[in-house]
Amino acid sequence: MVLNGQLYRGACEMAGEFGHVRLTETGPVGHNKAGSVEGWISGSGMTHAAELAIEAATRRGSVTALVSMAKQGGITPREIAAAALDGDEVAKQIIHSTGVRLGEALAIIVDTLNPECVVMGGLAMRLGEALMAPARAVLAREALPAAANACKLLPAALGENIGDVAALCVAKGLTIATHALQPVEL
Repeated sequence: MVLNGQLYRGACEMAGEFGHVRLTETGPVGHNKAGSVEGWISGSGMTHAAELAIEAATRRGSVTALVSMAKQGGITPREIAAAALDGDEVAKQIIHSTGVRLGEALAIIVDTLNPECVVMGGLAMRLGEALMAPARAVLAREALPAAANACKLLPAALGENIGDVAALCVAKGLTIATHALQPVEL
């Protein structure tokens, strides 16, 4: 978290570990915690959700291209996105449900911290509207209206390199300047 232009570290250098917050009792695992934000809205969490969705689809007799992809050595968010673009309903539902969980997480952040912006990277940048439309809908429904309206969802200016650069900044004790954010809403 960047507060007043400075990286906020917290009492023991662990501030901002929002991925550890539990959204549901069960679900994909992140930070060794089932149902956590990281579990639900990360690439590995999406993969786990896909495995569960494939099992459920198979039991129902639903057809999904994800079954053959999973048999060929595992499934990734990129493959889920490709299947969704090809019209696979199970893949579309996985992305939609991930977007819903993202919206729930964003509503918690917006209601708790009332930020002027949340910088989105990773899945949000890769999946675009398929993920962000349900996230924005849940954010609008769940968060306090004034707080939700005041918060912009911005893409990470550094794109796919954001994690690497952020890690280097933390290691060097630097912060990423807030003016480096691109004022383009997702």
